[in-house]
Amino acid sequence: GIGKDVNLPILQTILFTATKNGLVLRATNLDIAVQCLVRGKVEKEGHISLDAKTILEYVSFLPKEKVDIELIKDNQISITCGNYSTKFRGVNADDFPLLPLHTKENVCIFSIGDFRDALSQTLFTIQNNETRPELSGVYCHIQSGEQEVILVGTDAYRLSESRCPVREKVNFSHSVIIPLKTLQELSRILQYSVSGSLEMSIAEHQVVFFLDDIEMYSRRIQGNYPDYQAIIPASFSTECVFEREECINALKAASLFSRNGLSDVKLTIQGKDNTRGTLLVYASNTTLGENSTALDCEVRGGDNEIVVNYRYLLDALQVLKDERGSLKLIDISSPCLVGATSLQKGFRHVIMPIRQ
Repeated sequence: GIGKDVNLPILQTILFTATKNGLVLRATNLDIAVQCLVRGKVEKEGHISLDAKTILEYVSFLPKEKVDIELIKDNQISITCGNYSTKFRGVNADDFPLLPLHTKENVCIFSIGDFRDALSQTLFTIQNNETRPELSGVYCHIQSGEQEVILVGTDAYRLSESRCPVREKVNFSHSVIIPLKTLQELSRILQYSVSGSLEMSIAEHQVVFFLDDIEMYSRRIQGNYPDYQAIIPASFSTECVFEREECINALKAASLFSRNGLSDVKLTIQGKDNTRGTLLVYASNTTLGENSTALDCEVRGGDNEIVVNYRYLLDALQVLKDERGSLKLIDISSPCLVGATSLQKGFRHVIMPIRQ
């Protein structure tokens, strides 16, 4: 959460505060603030701000031993650890921005693993969008009485919807857009947490995440998210179910022959009898040649085809935890739907076709 604002050098620092509970670290860029409690014995309370880049690099060299930190005079500290001894010059911590006031209300409690999976299925579809800032984040929809929260991400060419279970039924209804950068930072933090709970608390202008000894504060994106349900087709002409790994390999082979700039592959579904059929993955390039791979699959409905950006399909298949994936088509000019077959009913991914 460390800032890049050169007009406010204090944002380039980490605030160290010694409290009776331990050492509290805080960093912010004014959009996001992260606070972390490091437990330890504190003999005297005090605070100082240290250059973030230097202290982070320095700490990575220290041995895994007890660290002693002492404020020796105004804006200067000594750090000793094993055979390392260092004096740091800091800056006056009084200028460091305060954390926004927050009362814990409107709280959802997630399993860390479930929320991490839900983020992995939505974040890859989002890009920072200056003309439409509401698309620069994850749309989070909470419905009172439900046992899940819906997360949605889109870049207008593809859309992901993931349903994340909550530990306890939610008792409020709300919709909020959380910035992409916030959730990317949170996703990095969650990588170091294997189990346990994550709490998300929603206020009028901010969202706060609580994880063990870490608190993360973020602004909300104001604006109205598009009616994404209207983009997801309600019915399809054809559905095929295939082995996920086989399709990933076929797409990677076809990608070598797709056209630069278009990244196009053609998917053709052909039924043989009532249920068995073939999914043909094809790409051609006037310079390099062509490639096609025929995959055995289960087919429901008539023969069909669509041309899509192979990267979009590959991204969606790579976040599926299921061994098999499903592809649902209407026709060559309508959006298609990628999903799981059993383990992850809560994941739906819409891809717009490349029109011929």
